[in-house]
Amino acid sequence: MKINKIVVIIYFTALAGMLWYNLSHVLVNDGVYEYRAYLMNIEHGWMFRYTLVNSCLVTTWIPSLIQRITDCDAMILFRVWPTIFYVLMPVFTYLIAKRYLSTKYAIVAVLVVLFNSHILFFPDMGRVGVAFGFTAGLLWALLEKRLIWSIVFAVLIVFTHYGTSMIMIGIVGASFVLPLFRKRILRQYVIVFSVLLVLTGVWHFGIAGYSGDVMVQTLLQTEQTGRILQQNPAIFDITTREPAVQAAIGLNIDSIPQIIEVIANWMVVGIVTLGLYCVVKRNTDGQFKIMAIAFWGLILFTVAIPWLSVYYGGMRVYFMATAVLAGCFPLGAEKIAKIIHVPPLLIISVVLIVYALSTSGIIYLPFGLEKTFPVAVNLP
Repeated sequence: MKINKIVVIIYFTALAGMLWYNLSHVLVNDGVYEYRAYLMNIEHGWMFRYTLVNSCLVTTWIPSLIQRITDCDAMILFRVWPTIFYVLMPVFTYLIAKRYLSTKYAIVAVLVVLFNSHILFFPDMGRVGVAFGFTAGLLWALLEKRLIWSIVFAVLIVFTHYGTSMIMIGIVGASFVLPLFRKRILRQYVIVFSVLLVLTGVWHFGIAGYSGDVMVQTLLQTEQTGRILQQNPAIFDITTREPAVQAAIGLNIDSIPQIIEVIANWMVVGIVTLGLYCVVKRNTDGQFKIMAIAFWGLILFTVAIPWLSVYYGGMRVYFMATAVLAGCFPLGAEKIAKIIHVPPLLIISVVLIVYALSTSGIIYLPFGLEKTFPVAVNLP
């Protein structure tokens, strides 16, 4: 892979923003459990201790080894380590988009990723953020037909996050079961699918079996699932979905800035969807088409099934998918621009500015409000 100046700028710009956030905000929610597992590994070394996040070696065990060797500040290392890999997502988004688009539009695709609230408002994703970076790398490697890199990223995903490894089994599987590829390309997908399937099974359902058990229990024994099994119509009850999905259709919205944010997100989703339609209609690489369609289908499936919405999250799946789908955004904007006879960059600029102002929380300030993140667990 040839490293160019744009890639370097994207990487270090995103890294600076994420480091500022992680080093100036306290740990909350899942990050607390992950940090406790990390400290336990520093003190005792790795042993699977029936804590779900301890199966995520990349963010619990590897940094603990570094800390024991260097004796650096444990909290600072824990906050810096994930960002090094998380920022690979916008980098690989650019490299994927650049295969099919101009440099200008590839940069627009990167902005769609960077302006998402997962990065602009709350980049403290720990193991999930690292998994997003490796996932984008795997998608790039598959599209570039880099078998060795595909295997490397597949292995890293498995040891980074249990849920994401399951998601990628589905995406890679969907990509090779549809007969659109030549034998050489098909071979690559089959190999990567096998690596993901076998390693996930051996590690998460075998050696570190508790993570596998929790995945199964989460899907089959949650309160939401229980309600659905007892009362089938509950599957049509939007309140059984994650809060972000409920907010997307206007539930629990009580301020003008929230309304603006919902509209901004829907504008981006709508333009991306239109762009995907343009991709399907164009003479584009079949691999990219199938991958994009598979991700869009997965988003709809995750939102439609209540327990999947709560377990992994349709919004999280959507953000992961933007590594591929963000490249559809400038094409959708271009299509709209032709219809209403305005420059494409005008539409792109207006939508992305409103999007960034809302997802970052800046749009809340003129109304005397502050955008907040729901916190369930704080670090004592």
